[in-house]
Amino acid sequence: MRCTRGSPRTSTGSPLNTVSPTFFSSLLWPFLVDFVENVKVLSLDISSSTGWAWLDTEIGPGSLIYGCIQLEKKAREYGKHPYGFKHAAEDMASRLKALSEQHPSDVIVIEETNGGGRARFTQKYLEYLHFATLNTLPEDGRIVYVSTSDWRKVTETHLSKEDKNRNAKLSRHKKNASLRGTKLDKKSLGIAGKTTIKHVAIRRVRELYGIELLKTQDDPADAILLLHSFINGVRPCTGSEKER
Repeated sequence: MRCTRGSPRTSTGSPLNTVSPTFFSSLLWPFLVDFVENVKVLSLDISSSTGWAWLDTEIGPGSLIYGCIQLEKKAREYGKHPYGFKHAAEDMASRLKALSEQHPSDVIVIEETNGGGRARFTQKYLEYLHFATLNTLPEDGRIVYVSTSDWRKVTETHLSKEDKNRNAKLSRHKKNASLRGTKLDKKSLGIAGKTTIKHVAIRRVRELYGIELLKTQDDPADAILLLHSFINGVRPCTGSEKER
């Protein structure tokens, strides 16, 4: 979720969303939780816009709350390079510590970083964020890291055959329009925009919990699914290179 400035926030700087237990989620809850019972879980999708979710498995979906914390300034606005990264990361870490104290948990699940797909300074900033968070939160054994591919596998967050076919159709029409030198009229062709993994995450949250998230709330969606994967026995990261 790209938390916009001026949106309602908690003391941690995070928009707070609570979920009322729907008939859908309450009915399915015994089948949604296969592995972990009677624990409070906080999940974090750490970035400059950190999505988070908290749930008490003993209570069920009615206890789920979620939101995101976004820094008001860009890293370079915190100071001259490279210290801007350091100070921005420390700011986020302090907010995540406050969040963890506001919502006590038995486990804190964090999404593992993924190298190679980002610009070098973006990746560097992300690693600073994770280090500052680990350096700020108590070293008490509650933190578990989970890889993106593993939580997506457990939660079945992937493009469907229909998604891929629609994307391929869109790509073909774009190519044809480009060759003709015309603008693609998606409305007349009955074609929507490209479906991405972010759209799928929002859809899976709706399917699993009956929560209607906005298209911009992909960060909380990832956090909710990360949490869901943990309570359903996802494999935690051990730091081994073989886990790639």
